[in-house]
Amino acid sequence: MTQRTLIVMRHAKSAWPEGVADIDRPLSARGERDARVAGQVLAELLQPGTHVLVSPAERTRATWEVVSGALADAPDAEYAAGIYDAGAANLRDVLARVLPETRCALLIGHNPGCAQLIADLRRQSDVEAFPTAAIAVLTFTGDWDAPGPVRLIGLQIPRA
Repeated sequence: MTQRTLIVMRHAKSAWPEGVADIDRPLSARGERDARVAGQVLAELLQPGTHVLVSPAERTRATWEVVSGALADAPDAEYAAGIYDAGAANLRDVLARVLPETRCALLIGHNPGCAQLIADLRRQSDVEAFPTAAIAVLTFTGDWDAPGPVRLIGLQIPRA
């Protein structure tokens, strides 16, 4: 059985400018600082060949842009519409499309979906707090569409 790593990150703190649609909200100054710290954390966690999945929302794209700037060899990101405004089931559908040979994936999304996904994969009914810029590292054996027992091996909340 192949050992896999799933890293789930919630976008960094966003701004709430008046008259801006939710999908177009930018990062706040704090969000930009936290994303830089998250990039340093992810530089230690990402494996060669990591598949990066990012919501098309402005704040998630901006989070990835800042994070990837901290990586020596940043992988290309796939902007997956199925991540925006998605619950756990939709996020699992997005993950199910990751190629079988991929051993590590990073998903940058939103709450409550990210927290629900983590709880769902761990077969827990309680959804724990998952603040902005939080990074959860999960491992499992099996395939992306049918993960075996999932273990949470790390949770970090980068703050500048």
